[in-house]
Amino acid sequence: MPGGTWASAHGVAARAVIRQLVRDLDLPVAVIVGETVRETEGLAMSSRNVYLSPAERAVAPVLYHALQGTEALFRSGERSGEALRAAMARVVAAVPSARLDYVSVADCVTLQELDQIGSQALASLAFRLGQTRLIDSLILR
Repeated sequence: MPGGTWASAHGVAARAVIRQLVRDLDLPVAVIVGETVRETEGLAMSSRNVYLSPAERAVAPVLYHALQGTEALFRSGERSGEALRAAMARVVAAVPSARLDYVSVADCVTLQELDQIGSQALASLAFRLGQTRLIDSLILR
């Protein structure tokens, strides 16, 4: 039996499901979360990136820029989930070719959307460029 399973930090939903499965089945496995590995321009490394055209690839880093802007707002004292979600959506809306799927500011464990954030939250978003769906997230601390 393996002693651990690795999960990427940007695979938030999968990580939450894996952790719950380990708890529910009382498996003797540690869930180890690694930092998201990023391209030079900030785009999370993913097998999906090969499907991006050069034009799509050029605008794809807006995904990470939206998260960075939200992190800056959080660090400056913004604690409204609605305001943080709106900030992410505005950054993505500036890219006409990006079709927003969701923005989220949620509890790190339950993934329930938060109205007010305490000491930390999970910011995540997804959008489509052409046929490619890109996702990313980071923990606001």
